[in-house]
Amino acid sequence: MPDCRSSNKSLSTYFGLPVLACGTILVVAACGGDGQSVSGPNNDQGPEYCGTPTPSANEIASVESLLATVPATRAAGDVTIPVYVHVITMDDGSLDVADATITEQIRIMNEAFAGLQAPGGYKTKFKFQFVSTDRTANSAWCTSARDSADEVAMKTALRRGSADDLNLYIRDLPPGLGGYGGFPWWYPGAPHMDGPTIDYTGVVGYSSSALGDLAVHEVGHWLGLYHTFQGGCEKNNDYVSDTPAQAGPTWGCPAGNVDTCTGNRFPGYDPTMNFMDYTANACQYQFTKAQSSRMDSMWATYRAGK
Repeated sequence: MPDCRSSNKSLSTYFGLPVLACGTILVVAACGGDGQSVSGPNNDQGPEYCGTPTPSANEIASVESLLATVPATRAAGDVTIPVYVHVITMDDGSLDVADATITEQIRIMNEAFAGLQAPGGYKTKFKFQFVSTDRTANSAWCTSARDSADEVAMKTALRRGSADDLNLYIRDLPPGLGGYGGFPWWYPGAPHMDGPTIDYTGVVGYSSSALGDLAVHEVGHWLGLYHTFQGGCEKNNDYVSDTPAQAGPTWGCPAGNVDTCTGNRFPGYDPTMNFMDYTANACQYQFTKAQSSRMDSMWATYRAGK
């Protein structure tokens, strides 16, 4: 694995906050593919995960069959995605997120999708253009369970735009839950529920380990990417050709290469630097060329002009 200290992310400060050195285990804001808690380092501190479920085998087969008919060539030019940010606070206004923090969060998303966080990151075609922030003081919405009546009411009231507009919700999630999102093919069935949700503690700058990549990870799902470890040591795993198979998620900042799927069938080291793994933010900096192509195809199929 490339030395994460070569990253453009400063390991001494980031957004004015101290960052632990590479090789040190950080509390990581990650995403549990089955919507369940995932054990990892510093488990006594409660690793954060998200509730984005792994689609069923039949759902995956249907999506991948359709995607195989879409040209994989990258369209010319960039795609600018409007971003609507919804901050839901408690009734008294607590748990708010500052405008400057939101601006920095979107800057980091642009940096990540442009491949600029460290050498080896691939430049995708996606850019994010801030449109607006709204703030709603509603304790029931702020702390609502996923898919509950309160969350449905919240998203129905607040969501803006269409399938090609990104709505990002920031609020208080249950302990340990860093965030959750959804896949682009879910939009037609429930357009009012589209858009990632992240905990206010996972936004850039909240802590020394919150460097903004939780939102990058969730937007990766929103654009059609699976976890790099989905499917484990199987042929298709995450349906991306240049992310080698890995048996499970990576935690912290590995000091060297990791290889959990071995043998001639599984060449290459685990893509522990990938945004769609669970590596700590300080050593997570890469989308790949094939991930970019997959997002292009997903965009054309499910979001562009929809």
